[in-house]
Amino acid sequence: MHVKIKPLPFVFIFLAIYSLVNVVGFINMDIYIEKYDNDKLIYLFFIGVGGLLTGAFFSNILKINYTKPKGSFKESRFVFYIFLINIVSILSIFYLHIKNGQILLFHNYSRFASFFVVNVLVYASVILNISYVSHILLKNKPISKKLLLLIFIQSLFIISLAYRSPLVILFASIGVVFLVVKNDYQNKLKKIFTIRNGILFIFFIYIMSSISSYRVTQKYDFRKYYRNINMTFIDKHPILKAYVPTISLFRYNQWVVNKLIKKTENNHLKGSLYMSNFGVLLPGSHLGARNIIGQIIEERKMPNGKPWSITPTLQGALFVDGGYSLVFFGFFLIAYILGIMDKIIKKNPTPFNLTVYAYLFISFLMSIHTGYLDFIFYLLLIGISIFKFIIMRIKAIKM
Repeated sequence: MHVKIKPLPFVFIFLAIYSLVNVVGFINMDIYIEKYDNDKLIYLFFIGVGGLLTGAFFSNILKINYTKPKGSFKESRFVFYIFLINIVSILSIFYLHIKNGQILLFHNYSRFASFFVVNVLVYASVILNISYVSHILLKNKPISKKLLLLIFIQSLFIISLAYRSPLVILFASIGVVFLVVKNDYQNKLKKIFTIRNGILFIFFIYIMSSISSYRVTQKYDFRKYYRNINMTFIDKHPILKAYVPTISLFRYNQWVVNKLIKKTENNHLKGSLYMSNFGVLLPGSHLGARNIIGQIIEERKMPNGKPWSITPTLQGALFVDGGYSLVFFGFFLIAYILGIMDKIIKKNPTPFNLTVYAYLFISFLMSIHTGYLDFIFYLLLIGISIFKFIIMRIKAIKM
């Protein structure tokens, strides 16, 4: 068969996850200790839904003129650079462990001991591996055992840094590409949604949640740390214990948003929270967006003296900068961008376009919890464009 491209129903998936994360968080249930008024939380939630549906509608009805860039795909160069970055990335992680005297996963402040350059290399290797998988599937070939081994080794090194986001991006984006590209080896969607794969997904969530639990128990008492959870309820339903970090996080998200609404409803930051993500480009030390959130809600400070880094959720970050209108526009823009990308990958399904599509898809889904996309997100998008230019020796780009 010929390779076919079938974009995923982004709006439905985004809406389902956005609803799950928020509804589980703002409904007062027995599993939570504290009860609080959630009228404004619900209102903010539905404004986001309205923006999302409106953006999807406009991306559907508006046409785009897309001309394929002129250039020739250099496969040998493509593969060489991918494996080069992977090797450099693994070596940099190994060096970081040696420099710190131990594996960072077992370091109490591991996330503060990492280097920006290493983080960039890790994320770059993740993005390039997604590109390589896209390339293999577009060639109507199966994913080889050697490639799976490479991804497995890369995953172990990423876990050793105690970071989850690169792993989520890697596996989730590869999953998106796998579902979008229909070839001889995965041509029926129903083969993906099996009981086995459902169990694997639940197990994946269990592993991510267990890593969170382990990191907490290194320094804190588990029961005291998740103080918004009714541990008596958990004792009666022990099957939920493994998922306490996730359930607690959903509730904490809404607590943060609730406090942000009270603190900034009549005093929005007018875009400065968003621009703070680019402070890394300026000389001196600057607070990132999540540190500013920690400063606003007056949380404790980190070991380096900065306000605690707190994820504000997408609607929380947008509200802080511009209130209800910016929440609507932000969700509108996300749906519109993904709608346009749907059309682009249909017209020109290259490994680069598929990588951008999958990366945007997963990054937007992650932003439901994390809030604004940080500087490294934009850096990697630029990196994909540069990589595309180097590989294809593009003569002209027309959009």
